[in-house]
Amino acid sequence: MKQLLAIIGLLAMLATAQAQHPLLNQEAPEAAVNARKAALENEAALSAQSLPPAPEIPPQPNLGAVVGGPAGEVLQFLTVGSNWIVAPYAIYDAGTKKTGGGVAGLYRVSDFVYTGLRLDYIGKELWMPSCQVQLQAPFRIMQKVEVIPFVTAGLATPLSGKGADNGSAVGIFGAGLAMKVSKNVGVFYEVEEWTGFKGNQHRGGVYFKMGF
Repeated sequence: MKQLLAIIGLLAMLATAQAQHPLLNQEAPEAAVNARKAALENEAALSAQSLPPAPEIPPQPNLGAVVGGPAGEVLQFLTVGSNWIVAPYAIYDAGTKKTGGGVAGLYRVSDFVYTGLRLDYIGKELWMPSCQVQLQAPFRIMQKVEVIPFVTAGLATPLSGKGADNGSAVGIFGAGLAMKVSKNVGVFYEVEEWTGFKGNQHRGGVYFKMGF
């Protein structure tokens, strides 16, 4: 009987030791893991609070919205996502020895094809609008200077300055060379032949890229 009581007492002592000892307690590892997880989450929260706020990037100005109205829509079209080139230029008519000027608006179809409209003015009397297609083959010299040889073909009609030929069809054929001087600005020179006109027409000017 004394031996049975001793065995029962020994089992009771082992059970108590298992409950108190962290290595023998099955719940102790899980509690330690939970405590460690809570500590890591607390450290992450404190780190996030100590970081400075991200700087705000100011919105880019929208010129179209600033100007407003139809003029603003045109300005936004030309400066934000258009493929247009605007080119003012001077003209020398070798046939009549007269000078003049003009302006062209060309739309970029690809790097090799442009098309658009232009208006020529010569000798304070000739006004002639036209439409044209320009084919070009840009290349770089020493990987720095972009040079653009091009040819043009177009159809024009004089509104004044040609007497009885006002309103008639005039063919335009030319060849020239352009060179970029910055990302969106370049210079060009072209020699043209206009059907129904004597001599060649020489054009030279500056072009401005809009939005590309």
